[in-house]
Amino acid sequence: MVVPVTTQHNDNDRTGANLSETQLTTSSVDVQRFGRVFRRHVVGAVYAQPLTLPGAVMPQAGPRGVLYVATMHNYVYAFDASDAAAPAPLWRRSLGSSIRLPDPGIGPAGYRDISGEVGIVSTPVISAGLGVIYVVAATKKDGLYHHRLHALDLTSGAERLGGPVAIIGSVPGTGDGSQHGVVPFISNRQIQRAGLLLDGDQIFIAFAGYADQRPYHGWLFAYDARTLRRAGVYATTRNGEGGGIWQAGQGPASDSSGVFVMTGNGSSDPGVNLSCAFIRIDPAAVRLDQWFAPTNWRQLDAEDGDLGSGGPLLLPGTGLLTGGGKDGRLFLLRRGNLGNTANDSRAVQVFQATPARFTGHPAPSSGGYHHIHGSPVYWQGPMGRWVYLGGEDDFLRAFAFTGSSFVTTSVSTSTIATPPSSMPGAIMSLSASGAAAGSGILWASMPVSEDANHQVVDGILYALDASDLTHVLWHSKQDEVRDDAGNFPKFCPPTVSGGRVYLPSFPGPTGKVVRPERVTEGPALANIDDTLLALAWTGTDAAHHLNVETSPDGRSFGGKVTLPETSPHAPGAAYGNGRLFLAWADSEHRLNVTSSADQVTFANKVTLGQLSTSAPALAFGNGRLFLAWTGTDSQHRLNVMSSADGVTWQGKVTPRDTSGTGPGLAFVNGSLYLLWAGTDPDRRLNMMASADGLNWGSKVVLAEGSNYRPALASWEEQLYLSWTGRDQAHRLNLLVSDGAPSALTDKQTYAATSAAAPALAVFRGDLYISWAGTDAGHHVNVARLSAGHVSVYGLL
Repeated sequence: MVVPVTTQHNDNDRTGANLSETQLTTSSVDVQRFGRVFRRHVVGAVYAQPLTLPGAVMPQAGPRGVLYVATMHNYVYAFDASDAAAPAPLWRRSLGSSIRLPDPGIGPAGYRDISGEVGIVSTPVISAGLGVIYVVAATKKDGLYHHRLHALDLTSGAERLGGPVAIIGSVPGTGDGSQHGVVPFISNRQIQRAGLLLDGDQIFIAFAGYADQRPYHGWLFAYDARTLRRAGVYATTRNGEGGGIWQAGQGPASDSSGVFVMTGNGSSDPGVNLSCAFIRIDPAAVRLDQWFAPTNWRQLDAEDGDLGSGGPLLLPGTGLLTGGGKDGRLFLLRRGNLGNTANDSRAVQVFQATPARFTGHPAPSSGGYHHIHGSPVYWQGPMGRWVYLGGEDDFLRAFAFTGSSFVTTSVSTSTIATPPSSMPGAIMSLSASGAAAGSGILWASMPVSEDANHQVVDGILYALDASDLTHVLWHSKQDEVRDDAGNFPKFCPPTVSGGRVYLPSFPGPTGKVVRPERVTEGPALANIDDTLLALAWTGTDAAHHLNVETSPDGRSFGGKVTLPETSPHAPGAAYGNGRLFLAWADSEHRLNVTSSADQVTFANKVTLGQLSTSAPALAFGNGRLFLAWTGTDSQHRLNVMSSADGVTWQGKVTPRDTSGTGPGLAFVNGSLYLLWAGTDPDRRLNMMASADGLNWGSKVVLAEGSNYRPALASWEEQLYLSWTGRDQAHRLNLLVSDGAPSALTDKQTYAATSAAAPALAVFRGDLYISWAGTDAGHHVNVARLSAGHVSVYGLL
């Protein structure tokens, strides 16, 4: 049964621990018994930790355990959290237009800390008592930037409590951006990265800057949770600059005495400008109460050594808190007496918890920063109180806590390490059944091998015995086809609830394989009975022979067959009636079709009395093979015909539409779709549908163009349209829609670039994309593709 996970890292102490987990144990989690059981598809990157709530009474659906997901595309979703057979959202709400990147108002030139767009960055917070989920969304409309606080009904997504309200404010001061003694909150200079805090009847919302683009400050706003009226505002550097509260996504922590945050680099002046500091805020007055800074806070400021890359953990059952930042030191402080000074001697304890830069501390590799991001994770288990860290370029470490101090040598150290010279380290959560032996599992999400600072990279999820970090119980690459985690969700902790582990994946290609094969134009893909993925292409040899190879898992390709047939263009491919079909235009522009029952021996070749100067397209559906091509007539009109066996063809139709490239063709949900780039100056994308391949209608023209044909596939009740852009880099694009797309609302543009048309195919439950790289050899690339999703893991 789903248990409540209603705030970032589980509670206002920010322990990161769910202590009500009885199904997932160190004896039940292994690759034979645990893995991905389903996915929930979304549009947009998920930086916000997914939240869960049991017993939400949904209209027409009754009580449900619900999974809430917020994305950078400014969508909030409510899903059934447990039923694999219920993939559709219970509701979805758009909170306005996201800010597409690059944007001149967001960050410095070349800003790449965030990929694609800015929307809902922070983890929302749920009030089960009021029946709402509070969300902050960044939007841009008519050139104006806004942050708004929304209170959405948990059962319908409808706005409640008079929301949304614009987040605006100012404080007296002479700091960066001030005018006439007032420092204003400038929405497009502030990122709302830290998770929201619900403390009593107040919502606390923290802000930092986009890659230190000035003017910005650290801000903390308080809003009445019942009325959404602003209750107060505090700025960390009102007479200076910087001091952002970002905490790698961790929310402010709170107890009965105050709200606690950690700040990044900026101005450092005791009691006034509090960069690289721990701060306690009086929640009633929303003003500075106490603070502490390291002795070297000005050095940290000067070196971009944010203390605030981490966030505070309030150690349960004590009056102490702990946290650390980019220099890898862990501080232990008295919550009730922070000291109001920049002096390490006022701390209860300070020690090097992750290896420091340029030191001899043991680490997997030399160099690197070994930053701490987010908060440590805490568990009081059968071995006592442990605090867990996953620093950059380091092993995962557990430190014993006596109740008053740490044992400064790690009591347990993993054999796995976060990737060398990369960020952000491991983002972790913990599950256990109270303090029961054998129940504690540390869940760690991290990049596989690359630096996630300025790019989207492959991710991996580990499950480790929380009592012995050398014991890896399971990871998502052991059975990669079943369990792969996709792209790493930067700063997003796994959510563990009711025997399930929820982990988002960032959008875009993932698990990319670059084949040694070089291609003329783009490749083609076909699914062979969900047992093999076929890849076809025209080679770059002198004669341009056709080639085919297959893969049982979408990664390992082999069995290459080079046909005697040649073409100056890419082939089309489709599978049906037990045969793989290929179509191509030969050097005399004649269309040809051949097929194979074993993907080795091709036969039944027919040369059609049709001509084309570009690549044809194939699709199979309703027991028939469909062929589309652009004619050699003066207008280059599109043509379609079909066959029951790939040999005898009939029913040729020539619509009035024209294309300067070959068309795309896809059979989706009982309809045949014809896709093409128009002959207008912008080469806009076109699409129309037919139930039989003869009668065409429902034409759609999109406000986006391509010099190559687009590709279309249906995956888990949605349509996916992909194309190579006309931008200078020729980046890949994806558009997701519930039906035939009519607008570019849900368009995504990726960093991957293509020299020709992409191909799409659904294979073994995943959507695959293949394209010709823009490297000198135009090598074939194959990857899984997603517009964003949450993987749900559990017992099999």
